[in-house]
Amino acid sequence: PISTTPPQTIVLGTPFFVNVQAQANSSGAIPGGTFIIFDGTTQLTSTVFTAGFQSASPPQVSLTGSIQTTISGAGGPHTITAHYSGDSNYAPSVSSAVTLNALYPVSITLSATPNPVLYGNSVTVTATLDTGNPASNAALKPTGTLSFFASGGGITGGVNTTVTQDSSGNWVMQATVTTTPPANESIQVTYSGDSNYAGSNQFLIVNVNIPDFNVSGTSTPLVITAGQTGTATITVTPLTSYTSTVTLGCGGSTIPGTT
Repeated sequence: PISTTPPQTIVLGTPFFVNVQAQANSSGAIPGGTFIIFDGTTQLTSTVFTAGFQSASPPQVSLTGSIQTTISGAGGPHTITAHYSGDSNYAPSVSSAVTLNALYPVSITLSATPNPVLYGNSVTVTATLDTGNPASNAALKPTGTLSFFASGGGITGGVNTTVTQDSSGNWVMQATVTTTPPANESIQVTYSGDSNYAGSNQFLIVNVNIPDFNVSGTSTPLVITAGQTGTATITVTPLTSYTSTVTLGCGGSTIPGTT
């Protein structure tokens, strides 16, 4: 007999593996031959890796295969069978049919406006999920969710999601969120997938321009008599919530005696 174990769910156009085994209750020669995978009546292009095995108790010989293949066409259920060619010792055989579910792949584009953004200002992040399937097919309207995550912490703003069609008439899902990044950060969007479409994710980097500080002093010049001291106040006002050490210098050197 011949058995096959494909995955339960695959993505159209994405390679996957099917494990097969041709087994004989015999202590004779290890089976040779090849395996071919069919999707219904369509033979799939495959890359096959095989290995033969023999056991003494119980007496069995087998040929196992790990087959890499892809499925194209429509999403939904596909019936998979493995065909064993047989050899000079063993007859050809066909496995029982196994049904797997094929999902459509999606593509996600992610943009941020503005980018770069000035520290303290908000940025609007837009994710567009393209299905490649015509909006005239209501059954292929995408569901599921688009979720946003930021490397600097969770995005707490509300996510606005719409499902519409693009200029080519295909189903698209679009989601926007507004956030205020504290510094340069990576923002990722994740699509959960649904019964028709595979999950996916995409990310981008939002660059934040961080201003430094304002400096102000008295309008009257500080006049110091040679050999004596003088006092003046300079106000340094940071333009962010960051803290840092401030030193005063003149001609590239730190001014001695400043605090």
